[in-house]
Amino acid sequence: MIFSDLVFALHTPSVMSEADLSYTVDFLYEITSRLTVGTNNSLVAVLTYSKYVTQHFNLSAYSSKEQLLPALLAVKSANRTDEESNSNEVLDSIRTQIFSKSRTTSAKVVLLTLLQGTQTPIRTEWAADDLSSTYGNALLTVGLDSLTESDKTLLKKIAKDDSRAFYVSDFKYSCHIVPNVTNLIGLFAYFFHILPF
Repeated sequence: MIFSDLVFALHTPSVMSEADLSYTVDFLYEITSRLTVGTNNSLVAVLTYSKYVTQHFNLSAYSSKEQLLPALLAVKSANRTDEESNSNEVLDSIRTQIFSKSRTTSAKVVLLTLLQGTQTPIRTEWAADDLSSTYGNALLTVGLDSLTESDKTLLKKIAKDDSRAFYVSDFKYSCHIVPNVTNLIGLFAYFFHILPF
């Protein structure tokens, strides 16, 4: 069996509209609907972040797609109250709270969305490096085309590979990257079991 532990870290700043949040969750829903979910397959956790990190559910909360998908849709009501983007803190939370309790036999994959740049890019780089070195995981990033060049550079540094960094003009139009993201999640899980870290 191929195991993967997948974490969605969803950026929800105050500038994000209710519609934008809904489209972003729909994007994550489309990815999740293509996975095989279960204790012998993929498990999913979801966090939202801006100034603070909120964990909506951990990896062990839902062991079937029938349970998981409605829980994911409930994230459409997440708070959008702060402008700050503490992406370093969400990555630290994934390392210390999510993956520290995950399966030792599973590939670890993080998908981080970013709508506006962080105030502490170097801390975000360090947090991504810590997460990678601790768990040998893969990070995927999805940002808006409107991000500054320095923010796009940060997303590439987090992902460690240009092919793992994606950009969309609006999450409403993100369906074209869903197959690529889903394929990468499957590849990471496959290679983890062929060449374990």
